[in-house]
Amino acid sequence: MQVQRIQNNNTAFCAKLNIIGGKLDKETIAVLSKNAEKIGSENDVIELNFSKIISNFDRHDYHTYQDISLINYMYNQFRQILNAKFIPNGNGKCTEEITDKIYALELEDVLQNQKNYAEKCLDKLSAKLGIN
Repeated sequence: MQVQRIQNNNTAFCAKLNIIGGKLDKETIAVLSKNAEKIGSENDVIELNFSKIISNFDRHDYHTYQDISLINYMYNQFRQILNAKFIPNGNGKCTEEITDKIYALELEDVLQNQKNYAEKCLDKLSAKLGIN
């Protein structure tokens, strides 16, 4: 039995990061891009999709608020959904997907938490793909 030598074994990671929505500064985007590069190959794409920020005021009228408990109202005042996808070869369907929700009392807190949640999603995606 003969063992054939493996040629052209490309183990370089360089996945591209595609951010949709969100209000991230340039420094944060650079850090997230560097983290994304560790996850996939150069043809892979990691997509971070931030939904529109929703407030309870957008979804309900005044009379609905009279029926909701204060605690429920406080914890759900502002929310945003972050969806992270791993798309092999940058086209077609994603193979792995992570969804997380950002909750905050103030709109500014949602915007500040976007970085933390994006980093957590990349970490979860990395773990799900078996990359440490």
